[in-house]
Amino acid sequence: MKKYYHLIPMIILSLSLMSCSTIEKAKLDSSTPAAAIDEVEQLQQKLYKNQVDLLAHESFQEGTERLNEAKNELANNEDPKEIMNLTAKAKAYFQKAKKKANNKTYTPRQILESRKTAINHGARSDKQLNKRLIEIDHELRDSTDNFSEELENEEYSKYQNDYLELKVNILQHNELNLARQVLEKAQSNDAEDKAPDTLSKTKKSIRAAENLIAKNSSDPNTYLSSVKRANRAAKLLNDVMNKIDKMGEDTSEKVALKLVYQDRKIGKLSSQLEDVKGDLSQSKYSVDKITGKLQRKEQKLEKTSSKLTTQREIDEIRNNFDNDKAEIYQQGDKLIFRIKQIDFSVGSAKLPSDSLGLLTNIRSAIQELQVEEVAVHGHTDSTGSSELNQKLSQQRADAVAKYLKSIDNEKIEITTKGYGESKPLTTNNTKQGRAQNRRVDIVVSVK
Repeated sequence: MKKYYHLIPMIILSLSLMSCSTIEKAKLDSSTPAAAIDEVEQLQQKLYKNQVDLLAHESFQEGTERLNEAKNELANNEDPKEIMNLTAKAKAYFQKAKKKANNKTYTPRQILESRKTAINHGARSDKQLNKRLIEIDHELRDSTDNFSEELENEEYSKYQNDYLELKVNILQHNELNLARQVLEKAQSNDAEDKAPDTLSKTKKSIRAAENLIAKNSSDPNTYLSSVKRANRAAKLLNDVMNKIDKMGEDTSEKVALKLVYQDRKIGKLSSQLEDVKGDLSQSKYSVDKITGKLQRKEQKLEKTSSKLTTQREIDEIRNNFDNDKAEIYQQGDKLIFRIKQIDFSVGSAKLPSDSLGLLTNIRSAIQELQVEEVAVHGHTDSTGSSELNQKLSQQRADAVAKYLKSIDNEKIEITTKGYGESKPLTTNNTKQGRAQNRRVDIVVSVK
């Protein structure tokens, strides 16, 4: 018997692991399968709102899988006892997930708020958008070791911005998806040759609307008129292409336009983009093909962006700056210069003379890039009223932009935005934290 003693610890460990892989059933308040499933679904939705699906992902997923199994068995009229059993297990997993989430040692509040904003705008309503949400979630869990380790300031800002950019993508999708589909259909049908002017105007209108949404995502009144113009342009493109296809490819764009306007005048054609949905669903250019073309286009854009702004170029620029004075990092096709040492006087937006050399060096670095646009963002800590901080951050951003323009030979467009205290990098409860939150970011978009 002694020769088997060495196996006892392994047996105990195996039994322990087996016990960890099982879960007790929770007590259900409902007595029928349909009511029980509804009860646990309500619990699931509450956990979604509290972002438990992110903070305690594994337990939440286990609960979701059991709940889905229960739904399938109910739909197939399976054994009610087994449905109740699965539902009780799902509830137990959800309760476990809730407990785990409440016990997390690190919960980055601003990141979670940005994620919640993206979800509330519809991150889960579209397959591709939901895929991006899942990707960011996965990266965030890895970076924080499932929310047990704090993020560095740069990473913190990155994930917050990732979710906010997802929100922008959602708004663009919601407002412009139909116009984009019309554009893709027309391009697939040789619009470059058949109606080049109308195609070009549609592209510009959609791009203008996308840009306005990106810059004013929290103010729909700012971009809705641009969205309407983009949709009208897409509808006109659709009508012109249909007219040319109907009358023959020899029909000129000018003639097709004239006929479309005549049809609209007599009420034969609508100018509303919603009316093309039927055309799109019946078109040989299916949504799947359109989606595939969009994905290939996005991949091409990403590849082009990576060629224009390689890591080597960024490293070379970064090496020219003292990290105590400015941090430089990449965010997609943007290069961000985070200025950490502009010692503005209290309540003042006048540039200190000792900061001018740093700003001159940054402008020289920008001139080495193929720049599309430059934006200066001002930020403050939470000291003082939010109204004063908003005004001060805007004035400081304007001051930095004014100086950059004064040494700008190429006259690149520079926009400004003051965010006040609304986008802190870290806590405002310490002197060090407030110093980090008082900053100016110069965001450079690469062509």
